[in-house]
Amino acid sequence: MQLGLLNRVVADPDVLAAAVELAEQIARWPPLALRASKRVLQHNLDCTLPEALLYEKAGLKLAALAPNDRQEAVQSFAERRPPVFTGR
Repeated sequence: MQLGLLNRVVADPDVLAAAVELAEQIARWPPLALRASKRVLQHNLDCTLPEALLYEKAGLKLAALAPNDRQEAVQSFAERRPPVFTGR
């Protein structure tokens, strides 16, 4: 927890409920940004730091290509409602 590698610790009986809650939160993230993040994480397991930073930069560019999701993020924030992302 002190290193920032965990976001919470749950008791054993609560593990499934906590995992489902986290999965539901992740499912609401922008699809292209989530896909890019997963690819970056997978790629960066086996490369140097400079390579990882370049790949991350490319992933961020990919995630920024969803203009409807970007507009939805701004609009939902202004309207104080949860965003609904489509991956477009």
